[in-house]
Amino acid sequence: MSFTIQNAKFVNRKVLPKNVTFKNKDSEKTVAISQDKNLRKSFKNILQGKYLVKNGVFKIDGYDKVNKQWTKRKVALIKPNRLLRKWPEKFWLYTSLLLNKKFYSEAKINYINKKYSYLSFSTSKNNKTDLEMRDKLEAMISKFIDNSVEIEEQWVAEFLDQIVDFNDKNLLKNYGSLEEHIRIIIKDYYYLVEKTQNLELVQTFLQTLWDKVYSFMELSSLCTCEYNAKKSKDKQKRKLAKELDFHQINFVTRKQLKIIDLKVNGVKRKIAKNNFIIKNLKKQIIFELSKSENHKKRVSNLDEMFSWRKASNDQRFEFKKKQEKMFFEGLSDEAVTLRGKIVEVMHKYHKRVLNDECEKGDLEEFRIKKAELKKEISTIYNQSAAFIDNTAKELGFEFSLLSFKISKMEGIWFQILSAVYLRQYNLVFYDTLSKLNDYEKQELIKVINNLFEMDGKFSAVFIEESIYEIPEMNKNIHIINEHEVLESSLDEVLEKYWSTYGGEFFSKNNRFNYKYDGKKLETMNETTKIQSTMFQERGQLIINPMKVYTNKKENKNTILEFSGRISPDKDFVDLNMHEVTIKENNLKVYFYSNQKFEENEKVKLFISEDSILKVL
Repeated sequence: MSFTIQNAKFVNRKVLPKNVTFKNKDSEKTVAISQDKNLRKSFKNILQGKYLVKNGVFKIDGYDKVNKQWTKRKVALIKPNRLLRKWPEKFWLYTSLLLNKKFYSEAKINYINKKYSYLSFSTSKNNKTDLEMRDKLEAMISKFIDNSVEIEEQWVAEFLDQIVDFNDKNLLKNYGSLEEHIRIIIKDYYYLVEKTQNLELVQTFLQTLWDKVYSFMELSSLCTCEYNAKKSKDKQKRKLAKELDFHQINFVTRKQLKIIDLKVNGVKRKIAKNNFIIKNLKKQIIFELSKSENHKKRVSNLDEMFSWRKASNDQRFEFKKKQEKMFFEGLSDEAVTLRGKIVEVMHKYHKRVLNDECEKGDLEEFRIKKAELKKEISTIYNQSAAFIDNTAKELGFEFSLLSFKISKMEGIWFQILSAVYLRQYNLVFYDTLSKLNDYEKQELIKVINNLFEMDGKFSAVFIEESIYEIPEMNKNIHIINEHEVLESSLDEVLEKYWSTYGGEFFSKNNRFNYKYDGKKLETMNETTKIQSTMFQERGQLIINPMKVYTNKKENKNTILEFSGRISPDKDFVDLNMHEVTIKENNLKVYFYSNQKFEENEKVKLFISEDSILKVL
């Protein structure tokens, strides 16, 4: 779930709408419309989290909204603007990528892997037996690291769920009378506190793991092959001594040490960032408590106020003891076992070296492979440039990193790419479609659909003025007014808001004069025998475009049927809304269908009583 807003009211009483209920889902295009520019802007500000919630639920991606800065990391505002741009776009996108911890970590690890794979291969000097031994050592060390990290991550994740649930239940039990928006901030404060303490444990674990892995480079003393070869009276064996010095394990181990270093630095950055947010949240909570009508005491220490925190800290202490036991005992035991296996593998290789049983590879193949491995080494900068190009291609558009032209679409593509790299999964398009031409609108919709396929966590909210800018007219839309946000189907909106949206839609099409004598209905040069109480002697019929049928079997109570040809309609963003021109009287009818039609294609339409939205 993306936005989940339920009966939200705001501390600032001037905010409109006064009560907001709004929901959308992942991989979904949702529309909110209003002909009032100020209401559209206010609703846009609400989705951006600019207003403090007093009552109700305001969640983004399942988490309670904390403040504007928190929301900014979750929500991306996208709007076309020819005048303002971030140039050069290449620099800003590169920066966005570096702020994407996942990309940066993967790029750095990829660089380290490729670099040390090349170094390890090139120093093997075309010795296939040596390469096989290195591959075996790398697999053993990687398995040790991966299994250890997986267990640690599982432990801290399970404890986090447990302790957060404990905190939330006690907060509600002991301080349920506090204003809801204050409890939301307190919940997020303690969630972040617990998460940060878990990160500190992860940091200690990774540093301990680093020490254990580093010890794999200090194993030469456990094998006497090198020493014996140096002291041998055989000149040939003395020459082989330098091949027995455990230098192969160094490349494998140093690669893993650099990767662990990278992970430790990443954890440190998260801890520093979280501590900064925690500090600000604490100030905010104390300030909100000072204004609370349900809590009159002055607060300086939150843990003293919330008495259950002592029990929470006791649970944390017990968990930490178990963790330390795993760090310093479990890891040590596994590392000692692995050290023995590494020495065993190395010793077998030494025997083959001493017995001249090593297998040499094809020299030309070795040179080609070495050149390929060197070429695969790619800096983070080069990886980022390739990643930007590949992402744009996957989304279905071309993006010039050094474009000098001022283009609305270039600006929109840049904003979408930035949101992808910053993992701002909630895209809010503000007065965007109305400022694009027909081709640009369809390009944008296509790119959004591709984005949903690429990553199902993304969602799109369109805030627009006109019903013509609705991307999917067969789904519910939201109407923004001063009091609330109402969810309705298109036909309900057209009927209920007749003076605004209905009048706009039916000003030219789907509105026909009729005469009725009690037995025959005459309209659109057609006469139909019908007995109904819904018609007067004369008036106008308003035809619901969502209930005009192209197949008589779909409609059991047909009162009108006529033929026409598909017109080249460009009024709607949704291409499933078609326009038919009736040749006899040049009247035009909108109808909604998922069926595909060619321009000027002949089509037959059927109208029943339920197709009539309104009789005037």
